[in-house]
Amino acid sequence: MSTIVHLVARGIGIAILPRLAVAAGERRVAVLDLPHGLDLARDVHAVSRTASVRRPSVAVIVAALRAAAKTMPTPGPQETQGARRPLRARTPA
Repeated sequence: MSTIVHLVARGIGIAILPRLAVAAGERRVAVLDLPHGLDLARDVHAVSRTASVRRPSVAVIVAALRAAAKTMPTPGPQETQGARRPLRARTPA
């Protein structure tokens, strides 16, 4: 995700990213909070080298990731229907 942050820093676009993906030291990027209550979801993909896809160790990790994903709670109606707040910039510390 650092590539995306660098593209944003260069003025090539904007992005919605997890807060953890934005380096605190990147002063050319402003982090804006999105309004609470948005029905946002994230697609997560397991990525490996093509040559490693059939390795048993990779299969074990992918199976563990799938099992963990099935235990994730889904947001209820009260969590997805909140009042919208305007975007506000967070200043770097």
